[in-house]
Amino acid sequence: MKKAVFLLFALVLAAASPGWSQSGKALVVMECQGKIKYYPPEGKPMKMVSGLVVDPEGTFKLAKESSLQILNGTDVVPIDQTGKVKIQDALPESAPGMRLGFGTDFLTMVQKTMRSSSGPPSALTGRKGAGGEEPPPATTSTKKGAGGEEPPPPPTSTKKGAGGEEPPPPPTSTKKGAGGEEPPPPTTSTKKGMGYGLTMVNWNFPLKGKIYASGPIFFSWEGYVDGDGPWVFSIRNSSDNSEVYRTETKDPYISLTPIQAKLSTGNSYSWRVARASIPSSTLKSFEFSLEQENTEKGVLEALQDEAAYKNGGAVQKLLWEAYAYEQAGFLYKADTLYKKALSMEPDNWLAVQLYRAFWGRRF
Repeated sequence: MKKAVFLLFALVLAAASPGWSQSGKALVVMECQGKIKYYPPEGKPMKMVSGLVVDPEGTFKLAKESSLQILNGTDVVPIDQTGKVKIQDALPESAPGMRLGFGTDFLTMVQKTMRSSSGPPSALTGRKGAGGEEPPPATTSTKKGAGGEEPPPPPTSTKKGAGGEEPPPPPTSTKKGAGGEEPPPPTTSTKKGMGYGLTMVNWNFPLKGKIYASGPIFFSWEGYVDGDGPWVFSIRNSSDNSEVYRTETKDPYISLTPIQAKLSTGNSYSWRVARASIPSSTLKSFEFSLEQENTEKGVLEALQDEAAYKNGGAVQKLLWEAYAYEQAGFLYKADTLYKKALSMEPDNWLAVQLYRAFWGRRF
């Protein structure tokens, strides 16, 4: 019930937002470089940030060597003019007809996500604070929620698991992630702002979906179960439910090579964790399958003909790639790419919101 009320409230806010084109699509800033100001039709100007939803009646002011890309419908429009630019004058007329393909799917997802998400906080846009030119010093807020000025802090939980009536908050981990790769370490942003993505880099997404294992596979249930070990960790073959691996561990994680775990490429499995005192009672269970390397690499073929992807910056490309892997079922790979994007630009509001949406879809 709470979730339904929240979604309804978010949709009401989105409908009231001025940042829509005449077709009802959000005009989303996909990326921006250099010093750029956004002047809405009403209100004070603000600093340009990726993920900002803008009004076609507004104006941009670009300093020299500045540029940005605007998502208009399913077209990513580059703007690199110097000086003041009326947004609607910079947007070409949409091509007739309907385009299909991965690019349309990704950009439609971006539209829907940003339409239902809260806008960037004033600390990023500089609309409030020290004269509106620079964002105020970083502060920590534990009071305001997702619909206010500050985004909700990434919650940690050692009590709730993957089940229940409400979706679990993303558990954080100070150790490795849920797969065979280390998550990128949090970096310090060279830009002023709050670094919202830094904590999200440590969210512990469980190993699930398709994976290509080039080395040891790291399974982690840290934050998903209550209490301390010892735990019983086991893996079962999904085809006949036969147990292929079982061990007891005091730690809420374990690293295994496919050979150690007796895993074969092309097969599907479930990994489970139980208390050693009650080994027959499963606390958590996640499905995964081992895939060949060429299967994983082949996912990026969907992006080869996408001009918007090829013309995007490093972070935008990572967001395209993350969604491609997600759609192909390589969920841990997608999670790793979202975290890499956030580590590169912790204040990238587009990356922050797309990563939150990924958790909402896939957990």
